[in-house]
Amino acid sequence: MSVAGSDPSSTSSSTKGPFTPLEWTGFFETKRQVSIPKGLDSTEITFTLYEINGGEDKSDLPVILLHHGAGHCALSFAATARELGKLVGDRARIISYDARGHGNDLVPPSPFPLLSVA
Repeated sequence: MSVAGSDPSSTSSSTKGPFTPLEWTGFFETKRQVSIPKGLDSTEITFTLYEINGGEDKSDLPVILLHHGAGHCALSFAATARELGKLVGDRARIISYDARGHGNDLVPPSPFPLLSVA
């Protein structure tokens, strides 16, 4: 199988090939870590958020939240977020985040305490 515009025969063992992951900067405006304070189990939970129209000055805008499925990450919605951003302009925030244990999410060593995954 080849990707449109790629030449599989030109891929050497030193390159990543035609399916190289894309950088978040081509799809989202900001990437940040958001921590939830320690709860009953003393575990701090930190999520990676990718945003379009984010920031304190935009907190009054409606939010379109993109949540990936199991085995994927926030960047699964990169192209969708970019196109939604074009459609809504500055009328909504678009947020995609890495669920616990996915993508760039920062997680404590396993096993997760039950209260921290609820």
